Amino acid sequence: MIKSITLFLSGAFSVVILYYLTPILLEKFIISYDRIERTKDNSTFPSVIYCSLAVDSKNIYFTSQIIDQKTLSSQSFIHSIDKSNGKENWRTEISDVTGSQIISTKDMVLIIGSTQIYAIDRLSGELLWDNKCEFINFSYTFDDNFIFIRNNGEISAIDMKNGEKSWVVQTYDNIPIGQISHKNGEIFYTNLDGLIKIVSATNGEEIGSYTTDIPNVLTTKR
Repeated sequence: MIKSITLFLSGAFSVVILYYLTPILLEKFIISYDRIERTKDNSTFPSVIYCSLAVDSKNIYFTSQIIDQKTLSSQSFIHSIDKSNGKENWRTEISDVTGSQIISTKDMVLIIGSTQIYAIDRLSGELLWDNKCEFINFSYTFDDNFIFIRNNGEISAIDMKNGEKSWVVQTYDNIPIGQISHKNGEIFYTNLDGLIKIVSATNGEEIGSYTTDIPNVLTTKR
């Protein structure tokens, strides 16, 4: 008798729990399902992604990726905006803005992407040249004639006139983001041997190096 009463009460308790919990569980399921459906519908995707930015005395340059929310197709652009009034000077379509960096020079705007380099006329937005490349976790510096890019165990000097490689120096390391700097016609870079090496910006020939064998003291070997 007691066992029957216990079973009855347990069953009744379960019914009560289900009675109150079922609407809550269904509501949570519906909300979750609705969230999934809205995600599938891409209504949560941004329509424009701004990727990189550079500024000179007159203009702001930036890259963007415009996404079609229905088809997920996209277009990529480099824009020039007048700093004085915010109006767009020009917009040029390019194919690669992934991980891009922008360099503004006196004549052109350069976009270094992960698979392509573009040179755009600074005033008109006309594409001057583009060149395929493969840069991942790169660092760079530049002068009036070259872009110097360090990536994947080498330093490349890219001629600004045509986008071609003028010279390449092997660094024999794979530092994820190895540093590089330029001053007075010389390129400085670090390596895994604890050296700061110097090469000519003109032809890549080694000029000298600094060692850091003594803590916090640089000893010249030039």
